[in-house]
Amino acid sequence: MLDINLIRKNREQIEQKLRYKDPTISLDLVYELDVKRRELQTKVQNLKASRNENSLKIGDYKRNGKDASELLQLVASFAEEIHQLDRELAKTDAEFALELSKLPNIPMDDIKIS
Repeated sequence: MLDINLIRKNREQIEQKLRYKDPTISLDLVYELDVKRRELQTKVQNLKASRNENSLKIGDYKRNGKDASELLQLVASFAEEIHQLDRELAKTDAEFALELSKLPNIPMDDIKIS
């Protein structure tokens, strides 16, 4: 299986080499799924960081006798959104892995293409 980092860095060159094996190959879908997957991962990580930050505030509020109900609702909404994004991320990951596995290996540079 091809390394996605190689595709990210040299997309056009890799696509050109793969076309020696199959002239119809396109890396567009793989690249788009990779971008979507990375965006979803970032969103999930940011939401989890916000949830953790607000959870710490909830503890501080409760220790100081303040009302934390708004923060509790906010944290609960984060949980729902994180769960939804995690499902979407899992689906995107599976589709990404499938499309990446369909790509052939890159032909070596010293092999003549006939």
